[in-house]
Amino acid sequence: MPAAGTTLKEKTGREYKVTKSDSSKGKPSVTLTKLSAKEKKAKKVTIPKTVTVDNVEYQVTGIAAKAFKNSKKLQSIVIPDTITEIGASSFEGCKNLKSVTIGKNVTSIGKNAFKNCKNLKKITVKSTKLKKVGKGALTGINRKCVIKVPKKKLKSYKSLFKGKGQKKSVKIKK
Repeated sequence: MPAAGTTLKEKTGREYKVTKSDSSKGKPSVTLTKLSAKEKKAKKVTIPKTVTVDNVEYQVTGIAAKAFKNSKKLQSIVIPDTITEIGASSFEGCKNLKSVTIGKNVTSIGKNAFKNCKNLKKITVKSTKLKKVGKGALTGINRKCVIKVPKKKLKSYKSLFKGKGQKKSVKIKK
């Protein structure tokens, strides 16, 4: 079993970093660090919940800093429920990104995560566990963007997302 910190390359060309290798405490886990050449040109990317490398199944629990940075063609991203952390600048400069769905277990969105995603008009947050949204995470997103959040989290998430760089016209609703 590869140690934590080891870089794994999948058949598709995607790269991951091992974050937890001890399988006695549940599935070993990885963070997505690099897209395949084909995915860099894709319009829609769905991050897998698990990935198998050398007959070992890993749970995908994070998106590394800058993993999707400047992916010019990307229009839509689905972040699965296994992901807990979205790294700093992970989607920065994805100028054609229009829609993001954030899974149920995300606790942290890094600084500048969606910076300069000027066409980003729809962010759906399914997580009720979000605790941290980094500085500038929403700088430069579309001024007509709507951030949909779970009903019971509307008040706390309005506060959590406040002052993260977005225009005042950006709406946060249930």
